Amino acid sequence: MAWKSTQRVNATTRRYLVKITKTIGRRPVSAGIAGTVLALTATGVTLSSLDIGSDSALLIALALVFGVLAIVGAWVVAFAIEAGMASELKLLHEALSDPLTGLYNRRSLSATLDSEWNRARRSRDSLSILFIDIDHFKRLNDAHGHEVGDRVLVLVAECIRASIRRSSDLVARYGGEEFAILLPDTTAESANALAEAIRQRVESMQLHHSGSEYECVTVSGGCATCIPRHSSSANALVAAADKQMYAAKAAGRNCVRSVRLRARDSASSVPGTSSGARLAPECRRRDVSSTLVPEGAISRR
Repeated sequence: MAWKSTQRVNATTRRYLVKITKTIGRRPVSAGIAGTVLALTATGVTLSSLDIGSDSALLIALALVFGVLAIVGAWVVAFAIEAGMASELKLLHEALSDPLTGLYNRRSLSATLDSEWNRARRSRDSLSILFIDIDHFKRLNDAHGHEVGDRVLVLVAECIRASIRRSSDLVARYGGEEFAILLPDTTAESANALAEAIRQRVESMQLHHSGSEYECVTVSGGCATCIPRHSSSANALVAAADKQMYAAKAAGRNCVRSVRLRARDSASSVPGTSSGARLAPECRRRDVSSTLVPEGAISRR
């Protein structure tokens, strides 16, 4: 019992130390000022307890030395903790984001999906997920090389990011040429409208793609929406969106398909929200490698 009590005390102490460290790291200036005041106060109390005359030169010298050491020490510790936190946050960002596009990665999506699923289940709000996949991406890579393919991925990621209006929505590179967007508190109609806006924005770039039936870079989208319940799962929502994306591919690509999951994961299409495949547009024949923004000119957030 004594060992368990000690463990609990140590765990509590560690939690408080972590909170204090994070506070200092976020506000090093305030921490430095507070540390200076505390250190100087402690120095004054210590010197006042010593049996030396108030007019003694030794008292003045000790006050100066301890005062300088206290001030320097307080500020060094505060900014050292800030630097350590910055390094830790950088490593965390690298672990949770895609290095090419700057979007979140699949790990981030999975973690956020779990928390949003539980939140929506408690509040009975709608939860939507959207998959966007670049059409005939392998053909693009084969024709123009992986460097151009990577730049297309970045431009499509920018199109998706530019279409998002809420901070609560999460955009991730799901893998390869596939992107995923998690949309909390979003109806099937709104999710489909967003997918269609992204599809149009990508098509409007008019990047020539000789391997596509549309002669330019296009995307296909799949949406799935549900109100989470104990009988359903987040995996079922992801699988439904993925299935709709492949349905869009089968329908001719460059289109969006949507579904609403109901009780016990039964599905129904969303009336009036399935955008049909388009006829091949008159794409301005510009070489994809010459129309893409140079590597250094691509903005990242």
